[in-house]
Amino acid sequence: MIQELLDSGAFGPDLSAGFMFAIDTDPKVLKIRETATTLTHRKWYAIRNVGGWAAAANFEVQYVVQVGDITGDGKVQAVDASAVYPRVPSLTVPRPSGH
Repeated sequence: MIQELLDSGAFGPDLSAGFMFAIDTDPKVLKIRETATTLTHRKWYAIRNVGGWAAAANFEVQYVVQVGDITGDGKVQAVDASAVYPRVPSLTVPRPSGH
């Protein structure tokens, strides 16, 4: 599942229908490619396996989406990255059970 982490700490709806998933075998790497415009700029998302892939252990990976030139100055620089940082610590991020 690919879900936005909401300000409340809950997970949003599953967005995985807008992605292609492939596994490279050597070494084993899960590759995920967006097939539709699904992810939103400056939002925090979680990629989770909660039993859907029987051959894989449950896992959760979280990240913030940052799309290029945030400041609109025609350049992609560190200042663009720093524009997303103030929002990241303010989210209450849910933790997988057992953590």
